[in-house]
Order: sequence, then C-alpha cells, then structure tokens
Amino acid sequence: MEPHLYTKKLAAAALSVSVRAIDNLLTGNHISYVKVGQRRLIPRSEIVRVAQYGVAANFNKGEINV
Repeated sequence: MEPHLYTKKLAAAALSVSVRAIDNLLTGNHISYVKVGQRRLIPRSEIVRVAQYGVAANFNKGEINV
C-alpha cells in the first residue's frame, strides 16, 4: 500500500528526481504540501499529478491547511 503523504525523500524516489529538485518545487510553490510540525509532506495526489502532467499543470500550490 502506498502512503497518503510522502516525505521529500519518498517523493523524489517516486518521481525519479533528486531531493533537491523536490526542495525547489516546494520552495517555488510548484507542488502542494501539508505542513506537520516542521515537516512538509506531499500528498499522493500531487505525486500523481506531477508524474502525469508535470509541474506546469499547477492547480493547487503551496500549503494545504487542514
């Protein structure tokens, strides 16, 4: 079973990019994330969106407030 929220390391592995690339996407608000304490976790839906459409199809960006 796949996680609902991905760490930067897991997201990088899932998208076949470096952790630094994930950092750049997060910093540039190109992918949405959920903040848990100091950690920024990436929802599975964002991993799927980026894998299918790339970051140009940026419908939701920045922090998701729950």
